[in-house]
Amino acid sequence: MNKLFAFFVFFFSCISWSQLPNIGSLIAVSKTLKGQEKIILLSDISYYSTFVNTDQAVDYGQKCLQESFAFGDSLLIAEGFNALAIAF
Repeated sequence: MNKLFAFFVFFFSCISWSQLPNIGSLIAVSKTLKGQEKIILLSDISYYSTFVNTDQAVDYGQKCLQESFAFGDSLLIAEGFNALAIAF
């Protein structure tokens, strides 16, 4: 019974890791974007990095927040705070 449980835990954890997008390609694309699209992508990078590298998630959460303050849209500022909060 324990071996069966361990197999299912391993199997489903492998499936969940394979569902994560390639963060490196998202980072490369983020350097070409501006405005709202860049802010949303930085938020996504921060969220997906939370599962792999929390320091990177915090960095991109802070970048998202800085860009959203520069853009000046209150909804995007909330998105920036949310990205940073999830990272922590």
